Amino acid sequence: MTVSTYQNVISVLTGDIVNSRKLSEEERKLLYQELLHLSSQLQFNHSDTILYPMSIFRGDSWQLILAHPEKSLEICMLIRTYIISRFPTRKIDSRVAIGIGKVNFIPTENAAAGDGPAFLLSGILLESMGYERMAIGFDLKQDLIETTTICSLVSLIDQIVTGWSASQAQAVFLTMQGKNQSESAQEWEPQAISQTAVSKNLKASGWKNVKKNLLVFAMLVKYIIEAEEK
Repeated sequence: MTVSTYQNVISVLTGDIVNSRKLSEEERKLLYQELLHLSSQLQFNHSDTILYPMSIFRGDSWQLILAHPEKSLEICMLIRTYIISRFPTRKIDSRVAIGIGKVNFIPTENAAAGDGPAFLLSGILLESMGYERMAIGFDLKQDLIETTTICSLVSLIDQIVTGWSASQAQAVFLTMQGKNQSESAQEWEPQAISQTAVSKNLKASGWKNVKKNLLVFAMLVKYIIEAEEK
């Protein structure tokens, strides 16, 4: 078994699927396939950030390791919007706990078996979550103002995303993939819709303001990590 070690700060995302018990046996198989597809898509589009394929266990739980923690909220949103949009009648979603810190080691054949503060923090956060669906924690020397602001941003984005319909989630997911509204309309599942419909879904989601907050999150997390590594 090959074991990798990292000196830099990384991010560990640990999640589980909300309302997975509502799924039939066939739907649970589909969920697993959708998570595999999402993992491949994320690795292809974010190869500089996602170090390993998504680890999937118990059929409805998963873990992902990011080399660039400032992208944690962006990746969380991609995961949640994809899952929400794929099961529109079941109200399926994912909880996600973000642990940012260092790691001791990561087995390349089984990344979920990795060890270190970031892994432990992410797991503890997920277990302690209540009704919220996203949470973040740092195992770093922290500035209280920055970390409080980051936690507030995550809570705000969490509340917004939790209120999105499947159509709003799909519109945001496609937009975050770099699609313009015409392209999103053509690639819409299960069938193409009008560009106007895509535009209405994005407007209803509040995407413009959400995008601004994603940029603020990335800037603050990068600032904290750079201060830690000096």
